[in-house]
Amino acid sequence: MKTNPEIIITNDSFKPEKSPVFISGNDETYIKKVEEFFIQKYIENGFSNFNKLEKINDYKESSSLFDEKLVNILYSVGDVGENEINLLTENDGFLIISAKTNPKDKKLKKTFKDKNEYLLVECYKLNRQSKSKILNNFFDKKEIKLKKEIYWYLLENLDDRYAFLSQELEKIFLAGSKINDINFLKKILVSSGSEDMQKIFFNIYEKNDKLLKIYNSCIFSSPNLYTYIARLKFFINIINESGNSADALSKFPRYLFAEKDIFLKIYKSINLNKKILINKLLFKAEKLTRIYPEHYHSIGLRLTFNLKKIITS
Repeated sequence: MKTNPEIIITNDSFKPEKSPVFISGNDETYIKKVEEFFIQKYIENGFSNFNKLEKINDYKESSSLFDEKLVNILYSVGDVGENEINLLTENDGFLIISAKTNPKDKKLKKTFKDKNEYLLVECYKLNRQSKSKILNNFFDKKEIKLKKEIYWYLLENLDDRYAFLSQELEKIFLAGSKINDINFLKKILVSSGSEDMQKIFFNIYEKNDKLLKIYNSCIFSSPNLYTYIARLKFFINIINESGNSADALSKFPRYLFAEKDIFLKIYKSINLNKKILINKLLFKAEKLTRIYPEHYHSIGLRLTFNLKKIITS
């Protein structure tokens, strides 16, 4: 059986009753989002034992014989067929296959499509209908009421890739009372310079004078600050949601390979207490930005140097 990812992730009452589940496609961020959604739903339904496997050969049959409510998560397809699926779902276990589309997985996908008790979720670029469902879910949860013309503008102009769409939605949420101002939205959503904004984060270990120079070269307006905060939240969320360095790198955007080492350094320096402090810092900066947008420069500057103090202490 095949279904679309947005049908699943926008359904808070969803229960993962079908097994196995095959999450595939070419949008790695979307695949990871759906995987995390399933894991959360398994946890809510009493599952606590998750066995993560890079390949089928990593599976040890004996490890699952006495485990109740075991969920195997396989990250590569390889030579997986029905025999392997039966092995990984024995003793009423559950299975998630989470892997980017590969030319070799056509046969396996057909199996998942044809069997009603199996579930195939394919994550590709969003079409108009998919994007609309995600937008509706986001604005309903945030209790945001949009003018019709604003909604249609966003539907037409927001990115079709899930990673970028989710970042843009965070920026929109930060707009606060200006959310129905079409000109303001155009400023923060078009040519927002998120590539420049993240330079501040990746230079957090530099001396204060250099960091200040980079900050001043990026932040020229309150829309810039909205973008900067959204980018910080994106990277901090990766750190918050990762159990180890390998997990963090798997979520880190591949196009930023040049920043991989500095990101790992930041990740390793942040313990639980620092995570709490950083989350409070971001929350406060968001609140101040909404209330005092005219003070964008000082709010962002204070945020930057307080963030540096926490990370480097």
